[in-house]
Amino acid sequence: MKDRELLETILQKIAGMETNMVTKIEFADIKTELSGVKTEVASMKTELSGVKTEVANVKTELSGVKTEVASVKTELSGVKTEVASVKTELSDVKTDVKFIKDIVIKIENQHGQKLAALFDGYIQTSQKLDRIEVEVAKHDELILKRLK
Repeated sequence: MKDRELLETILQKIAGMETNMVTKIEFADIKTELSGVKTEVASMKTELSGVKTEVANVKTELSGVKTEVASVKTELSGVKTEVASVKTELSDVKTDVKFIKDIVIKIENQHGQKLAALFDGYIQTSQKLDRIEVEVAKHDELILKRLK
C-alpha cells in the first residue's frame, strides 16, 4: 500500500470514529438526562420510604387486631363454657319442673277425687235434708191439725 492510500484509509477511519464519538453537547444532554433520572430515583426512594412507613403502621395495627382477636377468642371460650353450664342448669331445672308437675298432677287427681267424693256426699246430704224437710213439714201439718 502506498502512503497516500494508507493516509486515506486512516482518514476514513478517523472520520468514521468522529461520527461514532459523542460530542460534548450530546454528553451534556446525557448528563442532564442522567440527573433527571437521579432525581426521579430519589423521588421514588422517598415514596418507597413512605410506603415502608405505611406498611410498618399496617403491621402494627394488624398486630393489635391479632391481639384483640385472640382476646375475643378467649372471651368466646369463656362464654361457651358459661353457656354449657347454663344448659346443664336448664336441663336440671327442666327435670325438677317435670318432677314438680308430676307431683302437682298426682295431688290434683287425689284431691280431685276427694273433692268429688265430698261434693257427692254434700249433694246426697243436701237431698236427704230436703227429703227430711218435706217429712218434717208433713209432720208439722199433722201436729197442727191435731192441736186444733
